[in-house]
Parts: sequence; C-alpha cells; structure tokens
Amino acid sequence: YDSNKEKRREEVSLDDEKLLKLSSVEVAFAKMLKNSRYVVEQHKFLAYEIDEQILKTSRTQSEQYGIDLKKIRTELRSSQKQKEEAFKSFEGTESAYKASCHKCVNRKQIHAEKESDPNISQEDTKHAFYWYQNELQNVEQCKQEYAKQLEDFNHLQSEFYNSTIPKHMDDFQALHKNVGKASYRAMLDYQTYNKRLTRQGQEIDFFLSEMNQNVGEIDINQDQN
Repeated sequence: YDSNKEKRREEVSLDDEKLLKLSSVEVAFAKMLKNSRYVVEQHKFLAYEIDEQILKTSRTQSEQYGIDLKKIRTELRSSQKQKEEAFKSFEGTESAYKASCHKCVNRKQIHAEKESDPNISQEDTKHAFYWYQNELQNVEQCKQEYAKQLEDFNHLQSEFYNSTIPKHMDDFQALHKNVGKASYRAMLDYQTYNKRLTRQGQEIDFFLSEMNQNVGEIDINQDQN
C-alpha cells in the first residue's frame, strides 16, 4: 500500500464542490491536468537522478585523474631535483679539484724557486717541498672524488633521460588512455542507468493509469441530463 499514491489520488478526487457542477468531460479534463502535472514532476525527478549520476561519475573520475597526474608529476619533479642536486655536488667537487690543481702548481713553483736559489736554506727548501707533496696528495684525492662523482652524475643523467623521462611519458600516455577508457565506460554505464531508471518510473505508470481511468469516467449521456 502506497500512502503517497492514495494521497495524490485524493487530491484529484471530486472533493471540490466546483467540480460537481461540471460535466464528466470537464471533470475528467481537470483530473487529467493534475495527473499530468505529477507526470511532469516525475520526469523532472528522473532527469535529476540521471544528471546526478553523470556528475557523480565525472567527479570521481576527475578526482582520480588529478591524483594520478599529481603522482606522476611529483615523481618526475623528484627525479629532476635529484639530478640537479647531483650536478651541484659535482660542480662543487670540480671546483675543489681545479683549486687544488692550481694550488699544487703554485706549491711546485715555490719549491722550484727555492731549490734553485742558493740564498735559501736547505730547511726552507725541504719545507716548501713538503707542502708541495702534501698538496700533490690532496690533488690526487680530489681527482679520485671528481672522477667518482663524474661517473655517478653521468650514470644518473643517462638514467634520467633514457629511463626516467620515457617511463613518465609512458605513464602520462597510459593515464590519458585510461581516462578515455573510463569515459567510454561511464557513457555506457550512463545509458544503462538511464534505461534502468526510466523503466523504474512506476509513479509515471500510476498517474498515466489514473489519466486513463479519468477518461473512462466520462459519461456523455449523463452530461445531457
């Protein structure tokens, strides 16, 4: 038992004294107008439900697309930042290596000058040679560190351009393809949902039946009395 249907049936009943003064055709027409209004309201409700389903699906897809896109961009920015930091570190090591080489050349020149100057004591010459040798060892250490960081940076840079970038481009392409597939499925689902929801319009069937009944209540002969 549907109390709402009964209530609406009462609304279109002959409880209005004015309808009693009308012919059966006029009464049927008045009732049909009211039932027709309810049919329109039901169509509006179904349209609203269908629109809500579209919006819900679109919002869900849009939110997921935003999450996936943000993840890809974050990973790409992280790889880019790692490469930039590695390059800065390499530049620092390169500068240190060049500075050590320059200093070593100066130390060598100072030692050579003192060694060739007869007025310089042997102790001063040994001292200059010590600092030259010390700087020479430092150059070797900087050279090894420079070679290591150069190798690491070249490897990182090669991986970035030959692996990371292509991977993320594939990810972008796959994401775009998935969005297309999801949109396609959403449109199919929308059609299915539309058909199912429209078939569930029992309220519409009820009021159409009522309108049919209204027509059946017309009595032309009685109206002539």
